[in-house]
Amino acid sequence: MEFIGDKQPSRLARCFAAGVILAGLGGPAHAQSDWHKVDVLRPYSPGGLGPNHFGTSISLYGHGALVGSEGLQGGIGAAFLYGGHHGHWHGWAVLTEDLPDPDSGFGKAVALGEGIAFVGAPDADGGAGVAYVYEQVGNTSSWPMATRLQRLIRQPDDGYGTATAVNGNSALVSAPGVDQVHVYVPDGDPVAYGVG
Repeated sequence: MEFIGDKQPSRLARCFAAGVILAGLGGPAHAQSDWHKVDVLRPYSPGGLGPNHFGTSISLYGHGALVGSEGLQGGIGAAFLYGGHHGHWHGWAVLTEDLPDPDSGFGKAVALGEGIAFVGAPDADGGAGVAYVYEQVGNTSSWPMATRLQRLIRQPDDGYGTATAVNGNSALVSAPGVDQVHVYVPDGDPVAYGVG
């Protein structure tokens, strides 16, 4: 990466230039110069042939990190879940599709919340796309698939699952091919709107 201008790049910018996926988080009161690299995450299962695209998407929640790898195993893709404590990160679970498809784009989008993970596969089914929801079993490393989300009326190139986000009891899944973002809440939860 080339830095333009006569200013010296910050440590954070140098980390991004070096391809670092994870930096130590000092807390909201720390200045940018207080950040330092504590670990580098890598896929912890066989990647197969070709580029794995590990780090295509990333999400942090609490002491967990979810990293998408859409090119794993010849394009089938996966999402790697890590647990971290005091700067030491370890592999916890590998999330995969129920019916592996090398053209689905599984792992292009990931979102991690408390005991829940969303993984987008926007190229699945001719580009109509799907999003998978995984739920943690108790306080274990078991994260089975809970459901598969998709648009009711599907079209090629919807791109459903291109981006995902989760916060508390709300989740978002985008379908940019039809200019939509779908809002989800768990069954039985009231739908609440607003900021705050």
